[in-house]
Amino acid sequence: MGTLGAQAKTVYNVFKLVKTPISYLYDYCFNPIEKTYELKNGMRVNLATRTDRLFFHEIWIHHIYTREFDVEQGDIVFDVGSQRGMFSIYASRNAAVVYAFEPMPDTYVMLTKNLKQNRIKNVQPMKLALSSKKGVMKLHLHATHTGSHTLYNHYGKGKTVNVKTETLQNFMDKHRVDHIDFLKMDCEGAEVDILFNLPVAKLKKIRKIAMEYHDNITGVPHTKIVQFLRKNGFTVVLHEENTVMTAQQDKRRKRRA
Repeated sequence: MGTLGAQAKTVYNVFKLVKTPISYLYDYCFNPIEKTYELKNGMRVNLATRTDRLFFHEIWIHHIYTREFDVEQGDIVFDVGSQRGMFSIYASRNAAVVYAFEPMPDTYVMLTKNLKQNRIKNVQPMKLALSSKKGVMKLHLHATHTGSHTLYNHYGKGKTVNVKTETLQNFMDKHRVDHIDFLKMDCEGAEVDILFNLPVAKLKKIRKIAMEYHDNITGVPHTKIVQFLRKNGFTVVLHEENTVMTAQQDKRRKRRA
């Protein structure tokens, strides 16, 4: 959990958020079995692995994607690399609609389970990966970390599954999405292909971006992504401790208290 101060903040936030905080913290540290936890806001999250708990902490406890700005009432949200839907569930509270992209078949099933148990109607799950082209690509699987599967051949001769891919431009056109208010990406390198192959006219239709970057996977330094976004009118903030960058078209940043 990090330094003593960070640990104390984590515990404090868990007590604020989770109905059974002691049970949750015990499971987090010693007993990462599949279990559903009820939050004080009425939401329920199903967590099965340490990876699931890591994502829950990043999004709900530490707010790594929403430090500079949050999901606002009526936002159109794209959650690229939704995994089990931790960010989609978080965003659903204010968003008009969330498009949740998760190509890995078994993870997609858990995404839909988390949405169903919360009776969430404004999240549309998509068993699809966004990339530079429409078609079918190999998803290279990490042996132990379900959040590290990637379209890049980063793991040598490991296991793969074939997944459907689409470009962001084609998806927006097909589903008649005029603009995106909040684009969240944690897609293990595909963020480079998604952004760099997006026409400028479409890029201008995105208001806020919060994304992890993966220099070690793509070979493209995150500084090039920063330059690209700034060149196209975005204000960019780096949070290097989490390998996260946030960007927005206008200069009116709402920082989380």
